[in-house]
Amino acid sequence: MAPVTELCRIFPKEGQEAELEAVLADTSITLLEQPGVEGVYTSATLEKDNPLHLLIVEWDSIDSHKAFESKTDIYKPFVQKLLPVLASPPIVYHTSFSPEHPPVLHNAEGKGGAKSAVAELLHLYFPTGDAFTADQMAATAKNYREFLGHLPGNAAGHTGEAAGGWTVEELEFKGEKVRAFVVAIGWDSLEAHLEYRKTEHFAKHIPLVRGLDGLKGVEVFHVMDAFKWESEGRMTVIWMYEGLV
Repeated sequence: MAPVTELCRIFPKEGQEAELEAVLADTSITLLEQPGVEGVYTSATLEKDNPLHLLIVEWDSIDSHKAFESKTDIYKPFVQKLLPVLASPPIVYHTSFSPEHPPVLHNAEGKGGAKSAVAELLHLYFPTGDAFTADQMAATAKNYREFLGHLPGNAAGHTGEAAGGWTVEELEFKGEKVRAFVVAIGWDSLEAHLEYRKTEHFAKHIPLVRGLDGLKGVEVFHVMDAFKWESEGRMTVIWMYEGLV
């Protein structure tokens, strides 16, 4: 089985941020003790209309994650630690990124020579089943690569780091099942991304994404205030950023 990146959207109760941080410290240590886990990161998003934390777990395969879930003596207490600080159940899905375990999600102070201080996470939603063909999937990946190819030298603050891939599971978007293509794009800062969105260059090339055949919707948020959890149980602050979306 190929490596996958688990993306777990966590919706904390209002006023429970400190408690959530402590819980994430504990649960991240548990995760790092599991066979197949190659990295754990947590990050609060800045978008005020979409308050969430993102737990990012790098697995050597989805089977390793399933094996962890089958260990009821470990997994049940793991989940029970999270539930008291959550406003709603977490949303968990896996993405087969290319490149695998992409440096764009590791932050500038993370592993593997990563250099992006901020990562934009773009979710593109499409129909499921036969309503969306293999040719359309291939065209999506092609247009994504073409769009990224226009960024270097034209988008100030783009780090050159990016990744994209399809989710393993179907997701839910506006009340219906969808398949998702997830794109992570690295930036020096949030402002750099927002300023690029105001340019003629962006307006010229974004139709490569917005005009994708079968596209049902788009969702985007930025990961910030991120922490990397290490096997010794330490928490290393790998970036903090404040601003407005």
